Amino acid sequence: MSGIVDWLAMPVECHQLILSVSSPRAVVASASTCTSWRMLADDPQVWRNMLWKVWAAAVENGHEKDEFTSRMARFHTASSMRMTVTNGHRIEAPINYNERVHLGRWLHTYDVSDPEYSSETVWRQRLEWAGKETETEGNTVGSCCVIGVIVPWPVGVERIVYYEVRVIDQGLHGYIAVGWSPESYPIKAKQPGWSNGTYGYHGDDGCLYSAFGFGRRFGETFGTGQVVGTGLILPTADKQARIFFTLDGEFVGMPFENVPHAERLRPAVGLHSPGEEVELIFGGSRENLLRTSPPAAPEPFKFNLVAFAAQLSQETAVCIAAAGTSPDMNQHGRELAAILPWALHEVIGLACSNEPMDEVGCEELLRFARAHHPMALHPSWGVPTLLDLDTNQLQNLCVQVLHRTAERISAHGFGQDSDEDDD
Repeated sequence: MSGIVDWLAMPVECHQLILSVSSPRAVVASASTCTSWRMLADDPQVWRNMLWKVWAAAVENGHEKDEFTSRMARFHTASSMRMTVTNGHRIEAPINYNERVHLGRWLHTYDVSDPEYSSETVWRQRLEWAGKETETEGNTVGSCCVIGVIVPWPVGVERIVYYEVRVIDQGLHGYIAVGWSPESYPIKAKQPGWSNGTYGYHGDDGCLYSAFGFGRRFGETFGTGQVVGTGLILPTADKQARIFFTLDGEFVGMPFENVPHAERLRPAVGLHSPGEEVELIFGGSRENLLRTSPPAAPEPFKFNLVAFAAQLSQETAVCIAAAGTSPDMNQHGRELAAILPWALHEVIGLACSNEPMDEVGCEELLRFARAHHPMALHPSWGVPTLLDLDTNQLQNLCVQVLHRTAERISAHGFGQDSDEDDD
């Protein structure tokens, strides 16, 4: 029997080293071997190490195992989130493609298994627009969101609710929006960002939308084969909630840094043209995580959320400028900005600026003008179309349009019933 190693005779440090590279499931299983191993498997140092490696977290001595178990439960809950339209329309996975279900009038949903996981079946919810080519105008958006409690990703300080959307097919127009909305919003059949209290990054123009149908320049457009992510950083005692976006695993920006009523927001997606189809990613495999040896943090997303969460945990400065920073405004511009929504603040700054206008600024003003004014101009402008205006004329026209918009908003408000819907 000389070839058999007496494990119990080994120093405790060796036992801890062995357990430190064992999977969580192996550590738990070892506790059923004998009393001595049970004591080793319950050692706070073992679970302190496991807690840090998997969840990048630390707690007071004696509570490490309970904290690990609690975070594992939250991981499972976060990974199991699904989108729907109304509270009474919850659908459990799996849904076969041939039996796909209607979510409201404008969406179908079904499930596919993720080939990345072999230890257990991980279902991914897919959404596809259910309308016709003649129905891509107005409030015919296939909009849906998570209903019920949302669970922060259990890595680090647990302040980030994050998910990703894989674009399976951008369809006819690529009118795909990824963002956040209240639970009651999808029944309006509008894109996230079109109404007050909603936020969306839109694929067809790369713009951000919030409380208005005119988008603000932000990032690249996105389409078939790309992965868009967005996170809601929950508020703390000294910081308000923030929203950031990612594209193909890269950080795009954190444009919303003072988000009110974050507790009302839910992950939300909108589709609005034939052929559009997306896949939702909320998390990964619980079984795969338990079997990983040596233990490691879950990485179901294209974006490195673990590293990002670590930055927040350590309270290091994340130097991220809000995209599309507005030029300095004069008094006239500040008065308009006090009335008009965030999406128009860059346009206000450009239209009311006395500084020389670069080509990019002129293009943004022209984009705004074309969205809110006929191409043909009244003869009093001295030129036939918007394209023929010089910079000063373009600024003056945009100021007039902004004033009309401000008057309408002052009279009727904006957001929930806005008529400014535009993909």
